[in-house]
Parts: sequence; C-alpha cells; structure tokens
Amino acid sequence: LEASRIYDRLRGFTPWPGVYTYFRDRRLQIHRAQALDEAGQGPGRVSTQGGRLRVGCGESSSLAVDEVQTEGKKRIAASDFVRGYRPEEGELLGERK
Repeated sequence: LEASRIYDRLRGFTPWPGVYTYFRDRRLQIHRAQALDEAGQGPGRVSTQGGRLRVGCGESSSLAVDEVQTEGKKRIAASDFVRGYRPEEGELLGERK
C-alpha cells in the first residue's frame, strides 16, 4: 500500500482498533505518523537516518512514524524507540517468525 492509504487507515482506526505491525516478533502499534512522497528502501523496510523512523511503502512513498507503542509498554516518541531498540537500516517490519 502507498503511504497515504496507510495514513488514512491510521486516522480512521484511531483510537480503536488502532494500526499495528510487528517488529522482531513483537506487536508495534503506530499512534502517529505522516505520509511522505519520498521513496523508502522498499515496502516494510526501516530507515533511521537522523534518529527518525521511516518505513518504506508502495508507489515510491514512505511513512514517517512519530509515536509508537511496543507490546506491554507505554507510548513513546519514535525517536526514543530508535535510540532504545536500535532498528537496523533496512530491517523489515511486519514479519513474524
């Protein structure tokens, strides 16, 4: 999906049931994000340049994630998530093993 459609779902499904994906086999709920017309590394691939969390989407777009919540934890800024969990450049979201 392109970033604008994911963003529309985020707005439509907030606060319930919410929008989520998986990061390292744990549920990662996305609370705030913005659609960008910039190409990412590929659909589902993470970019953390400048301490920001961006996820590649379809149609040469990406999603700038601003606020997330990992399973069993409180909501945090995406920049804090990047500092604490240290996602690798190009790591894939959404996969469960």
